[in-house]
Amino acid sequence: MIFDTNKIPEITKNSFSVKRNGALGTKIIFDEGYIDDGMVYVDVYSKDILENSFNSILIIGLGLGIIPEYIAKNIPLCTTIDSIDNNTELIDWVTQIGYLDNKINVIVGDCFTYIPTKQYDLILIDIWWDANLASEKKDELITKYSIHLNPGGHIYIPLLKSFI
Repeated sequence: MIFDTNKIPEITKNSFSVKRNGALGTKIIFDEGYIDDGMVYVDVYSKDILENSFNSILIIGLGLGIIPEYIAKNIPLCTTIDSIDNNTELIDWVTQIGYLDNKINVIVGDCFTYIPTKQYDLILIDIWWDANLASEKKDELITKYSIHLNPGGHIYIPLLKSFI
């Protein structure tokens, strides 16, 4: 099932803006950069996620909620979908719109200080729009989150095409 990004309205808030991005769906713009957060982006790495069987997923970086929503709709056996983000304004807006599936749990926290209380089959690190930043910080986050994986679990960094 493909997520209809037309459900996401354009808006300008203090810490982000959401704009239509033609065929790409939507673009979320921050002071530091932007993310093309539409279905084309999801298609880039959804096969890697859908080809595996994950019952529990932690998504680091909520964005517009497209990734957790896509997972909720396309991996029905996934019973735990947690997503962490540190932008409370973004979290409040995305959760108030009302398109997120009920099984998505959004957690307010910074990925560098947050300590999960669960183990996961997949931890998806989706917080960067620049591959150089991802390369610089990936080892720190891999080390931090590896202890929160179930046996046989994976950490996936889509921007780096890195499935660990």
